[in-house]
Amino acid sequence: MPILRDLPIVLTPELMYAHQGRSATARPLPEHARAAYRRAIEQALELAEPAALYELFDVASVDGKRLLLANGQALSSALIVQQLARAKRLAVAVCTVGARLPAASSEAFRHDDSLRGFLLDTAGSLAVGMVSLALLEHLAGLARDNGQSTSFSIAPGSAECTLEDQRVVFDLLPVGVSERPDSPYRLSDYELWEKAQLRPAPLSRAKVEEIATSRRDL
Repeated sequence: MPILRDLPIVLTPELMYAHQGRSATARPLPEHARAAYRRAIEQALELAEPAALYELFDVASVDGKRLLLANGQALSSALIVQQLARAKRLAVAVCTVGARLPAASSEAFRHDDSLRGFLLDTAGSLAVGMVSLALLEHLAGLARDNGQSTSFSIAPGSAECTLEDQRVVFDLLPVGVSERPDSPYRLSDYELWEKAQLRPAPLSRAKVEEIATSRRDL
């Protein structure tokens, strides 16, 4: 499974301000706030560990209702099936900036330094997007080398990706359920992946109830 590391991240106060949904034209970033943005950027760049992990899966067929992969898994979101009707391969990826940056943001909030926590969180979110763009450029290059092209990307959680398709995506890249390096679950599914096996990722109520070990009513 290819892993891309040390991917480029460019952060500026203006980019972060825009990422927060604010218009520099309608309401310019106040000069007195720039120092806080710059401090957050400096810390974020020091802590970030940008990386992207991906795998390519051969497409067996597309029948108008679902996209069937050669390994037997299938995606059925209408937009995915429509846009990937002629696809030969499907790339599934995970992008990250590592655990240190989000941990620093959480630590700032715990110490009532809300502004720094918010700015570090913004920097992390923006950085992950840049890692994603770098990955897409890499995949586009691989496609061009084979005389092919790439489609748009779809992220789990978006309207275009159903819960059932999210389950399939999580099945396809079963690395671990935690991004914390010190967590016992960091590589909890790695042994399964090495054996080309998958752990079910139930997201529907019926599937969850099949394997539930306890229940709590709220």
